Amino acid sequence: MGPQQYAEALEQVRAGMAVLASAAALDLPATVAADAAVVLQRVLARGEAVLATVERRVETSGLWAADGARSATAWLTRHTGASRGEVGARLTAARQCEERPAFAAGFAAGDVRVRHLTVLAAALDGPGEARRVRRERFPEVAEAFAQVAAAATPARFARELARWCERVDPLAAVETDLSAWQDRRLVFTELGDTVLFEGSLPRAEGRLLQRRCEALAKAQATQRAGADADSDAAGGGGVDGHGGAEREASAAVPRAARLVDALCALVEAAAAAGGVPMLDGVPAQVIVVVPAPDLGTVTAGLGGAAGPGGGAAGPGVGAAGPGCGLGPPGSAPPGGRRQGPVLLGNGHGPAPVSREQARRLACGDAEVRRLVTDADGVITELGRSRRVASRDQRRYLLLRDGGCRFAGCGMPADRCQPHHLLHWADGGGTDVATMACLCTHCHHLVHEGGFTLAGDPEAELITLRPDGTEVGRTTPVPVPTQLAV
Repeated sequence: MGPQQYAEALEQVRAGMAVLASAAALDLPATVAADAAVVLQRVLARGEAVLATVERRVETSGLWAADGARSATAWLTRHTGASRGEVGARLTAARQCEERPAFAAGFAAGDVRVRHLTVLAAALDGPGEARRVRRERFPEVAEAFAQVAAAATPARFARELARWCERVDPLAAVETDLSAWQDRRLVFTELGDTVLFEGSLPRAEGRLLQRRCEALAKAQATQRAGADADSDAAGGGGVDGHGGAEREASAAVPRAARLVDALCALVEAAAAAGGVPMLDGVPAQVIVVVPAPDLGTVTAGLGGAAGPGGGAAGPGVGAAGPGCGLGPPGSAPPGGRRQGPVLLGNGHGPAPVSREQARRLACGDAEVRRLVTDADGVITELGRSRRVASRDQRRYLLLRDGGCRFAGCGMPADRCQPHHLLHWADGGGTDVATMACLCTHCHHLVHEGGFTLAGDPEAELITLRPDGTEVGRTTPVPVPTQLAV
């Protein structure tokens, strides 16, 4: 099939999906909907196989390197909106079909799924003597396992493959245990206003963690029940007489949510006991940046520093508001520009948080300190006597840029380094007006890879390839704050 025919086929697929999407599925007869569910599932399975082969072509073409991407996975993630895990799994599946052609026909037909092939890759690929032996022996049974994969779920396929691995090498179970330990992981992913954390542990350690969380969750529930009983005995029936409603709400908390609370309590207990080490010289923490008008008189326990306006919280701050001293809702800074509290750090870009959440965080042991901008006294002109950006300069760049300023990268600013547009060695000054945030990878591209940044870091920066063509443009994020909690 030629490129023109391929493009026409893609257009037909797009048009067909548009027609199906425009149909009111709820108005379909149940039998038609059932048939559609089966057919569409097969179409999606085959479409995933086609997508995997197309993404593999992108990977082998090297096209992604022309834009300074770290890998084909990073480039595809940026341009398609898919997660790195999804793209990586499809690329793994496509490579397995190249290396083990017995699975290719089933994959193309939609019978063998991406999950089957990632299970296969985990069992056969990688270091270790046991995996080497499996790779040598697997061609003898590849056709049989391709048929198993086409007829079985990924879970059953994994069990059958594990039995074969144990027959090939009776000591494989030991290496499997070691592999499970080496492959342990915990991944945090921000999804809107929530953080998804997922991972894997060897069976023994995983069960131990589960039992500890269950024990603590049960103890917390017992403590809450005891507190409710004491409240009723005192005749109060709970706050404002709503103790019964509070108990019902507590009892309605799902088990999964109680386990999350228990896990957080375990971590907090370790931190309180000094079991959590310092991170980059400071205790592990998140930073909430609050505009000065949102922060009222800082409570004495928070130790606020005096600002240029003479008050503890800086200029334009009124009397203490409700809760933890935040100003009244709806207040706006001079000039009418309104920006809310922002959460920083943990490898992510700035994310807005509600004023209520900022109040709750400020209620704890947070330290309130001035975040000085250049207009309020930050050191922005260090001249030639110093090459390294100061702490205040780094903080200013983090807030101004919000992430790596290399077009299309998007690495969060707290994982970036200050870059001199006019290199310090060439006479450039260590000034925020001539610096921009670049991650380690993009910093190497600019210094050693021939890419350049042109323009004004305070306005718009253009990323240029070594041949002078444009990759894209970036602008700073609005500086959201005057105060950091």
